[in-house]
Amino acid sequence: MLRGIHTTIRERGLIRPGDRVIAAVSGGADSMALLHALWYFRRTFRFRLAAVHVHHGLRGKDADRDADFVAARCAELAIPCFMERVDVWQNKVQRGGSIEMTARELRHDVFQRVLAAWPGDLIATAHHRDDQLETMVMRLFGGTGLEGVGGMAYRAEPRNGLPVIRPMLDIPKADIRAFLARYRLAWREDRTNTDTRMVRNALRHDVLPAVAKVFPSFPSALIRFGALVREEHQVLEARTKMLVRRLCARGKDRAMSRQAWVRLGSADQRRVLRLWLIRSGISARWLRYDAVERMRGAVAAGASGQVGLPDHARLVWRDGFIRVERGVGQAPAIRGIRRLKTPGVTHLPEVGLVVRVRPDRGYKKTPGCTGQYPAVVYLCRSETQTPVLEIRSRQEGDRLQPVGMKGHVSVKEHLINAKIPASEREAIPVLVANGQVVWVAGYRVARNWAVHSPSALSWRIEIFRSGKKPGR
Repeated sequence: MLRGIHTTIRERGLIRPGDRVIAAVSGGADSMALLHALWYFRRTFRFRLAAVHVHHGLRGKDADRDADFVAARCAELAIPCFMERVDVWQNKVQRGGSIEMTARELRHDVFQRVLAAWPGDLIATAHHRDDQLETMVMRLFGGTGLEGVGGMAYRAEPRNGLPVIRPMLDIPKADIRAFLARYRLAWREDRTNTDTRMVRNALRHDVLPAVAKVFPSFPSALIRFGALVREEHQVLEARTKMLVRRLCARGKDRAMSRQAWVRLGSADQRRVLRLWLIRSGISARWLRYDAVERMRGAVAAGASGQVGLPDHARLVWRDGFIRVERGVGQAPAIRGIRRLKTPGVTHLPEVGLVVRVRPDRGYKKTPGCTGQYPAVVYLCRSETQTPVLEIRSRQEGDRLQPVGMKGHVSVKEHLINAKIPASEREAIPVLVANGQVVWVAGYRVARNWAVHSPSALSWRIEIFRSGKKPGR
């Protein structure tokens, strides 16, 4: 098992030297194996390790004992351990959906809070090869596209600002149990894992073993198929991103050319529309096949029209362009000047945005459009001084000198050129560093704050939608 995890981390580049990794530990067999494996490799890959345990409040004293068990083992290993209790039942009533989905969303809430508090760079989860197989079958039977049937990725971001790695994704469950037995490592058994009224448990204990009796090579064949699908999806995704850039006038406008989109084949239309909507802030969970297909048919059929989207948004096409419009009348402005936690997470509830700041090295090219989220920028970082970072709406006279330009640009003129409606311009975040305007969300960074080397110290600043209804 250890050899397999080492290979996965190294070949997939899951952890970089200096990373701060937080292992999600339930106390079960899989997560305890992950915790001990990461503890073993912390010096090999030169990263810092912590743990997080979420008490879901569902299993009474058993859950209390799980939390005590995890805390005690982390103390023995001298690993910082973050504990948080959530109320799944109460949140299920408020949010709707299943128990499993509510618990997952609450875990993600906790993970993001812990990432900001420690602060950390990555959440590591204990998903293994058998989990991958179950996930692929569930998605296939439930209806999905290439992205879904390909299964879980080694590195993912299930929510904006929540980077997750899965170092054990190549490891069979049997190898994990053998590892725990060999090193005499204890774990806690969750009795609900045998409840076949739950879909995943029914697959695990009844359906998949029955299929494997008929087709013994089924598990390895499906895992291999998933790997091929993920590779094919990456190729198609690169093509889709290129098409979105081309149809959005090189990223200068949030609108997409309807004429150019209509000329695409149906598969490209579907993929381009979905990606463009995600970049426009529409949740990928809402963009299932049937929803995208209804919109695709409507946009292709008529030169003008509109379709409702979540959170009071709508898809509108007219005058040769497709746009996402939100609300009616004046969009809310950012209230005053908001100092950012550096590092940390700052919420802007009045505009429905969250800002996350964390230390990093180098930068990644992050093409985007002004007013589209997530929006990411990298600023140069000093070892000795932490800048004063602030977010606000634009002010009269705001100017910056973007990378690649000799002169200065007026923020007001940029927002006009980017075709941001006048009613929405006060809701576009302007980043100020030490009193200087250095970035308009989605635009280029100011030249004197740019990161010029892949190994240079940097601040990574990401603005993403909170998923909650923006204030009015």
